[in-house]
Amino acid sequence: MPVICEVPCPKDCALSPWTPWSLCSHTCSGKNTEGIQTRARSILAYNAGEGGLQCPNNSALQEVRNCNDHPCTVYHWQTGLWGQCIEDSSIPATNASAGRPRGDDASCSVGMQTRKVICVRVNVGQVPPKK
Repeated sequence: MPVICEVPCPKDCALSPWTPWSLCSHTCSGKNTEGIQTRARSILAYNAGEGGLQCPNNSALQEVRNCNDHPCTVYHWQTGLWGQCIEDSSIPATNASAGRPRGDDASCSVGMQTRKVICVRVNVGQVPPKK
């Protein structure tokens, strides 16, 4: 004699929403670097009963994409030669040369030297100064 029983309805695998994309691992791309971002989701409930959608394997629970694939901009300082030492009376003289005999290389006062230093972007040239 047959007996009445309940057959569970098929249930699909339940997944969480995707997390937001992670920060990019690099700010730009170079010869040996490439930025990537990742995001993930998790299984909230496995499928129950026959006929429901199966849960994906672990590799399908994470996504990876490239990011910041623009080339890196490289800057460096370009320095000029030091200019002539010009006496500056606003700087107090030290006793560095006191007690030494005066010769051709003796210094009598303190001065200032300057040189030009500019910021250069590789493959582009001088970066204009900000106003």
